[in-house]
Amino acid sequence: MKLTIVLGLLVVLQVVSSAEKYGSLDEEWEKYKVDFEKHYSSAEEEAKRKAIFGKTLEQVKEHNKRYDAGEVTYSMGLNAFSDLNPDEVPTGLLLSKGN
Repeated sequence: MKLTIVLGLLVVLQVVSSAEKYGSLDEEWEKYKVDFEKHYSSAEEEAKRKAIFGKTLEQVKEHNKRYDAGEVTYSMGLNAFSDLNPDEVPTGLLLSKGN
């Protein structure tokens, strides 16, 4: 009985810690720009990049919920390309679907 309670608490703590890994979009955006030394040429360009980043951040969060639930075998994170659309990522960095 005690073991069941302890294991249940550990699962809850894991889910909570994963959910809290990322803050709000504004917090994560500011951290991202500092971490990856991002600078944009205009307010419009920054707004565009932030919108893309926001979509990427949500994809990462949703995927990692699935990872925490044991539904997928790898976790995801943000990187220097998180403010780019897939067609903007420099060639040679992504594998084609055939590989």
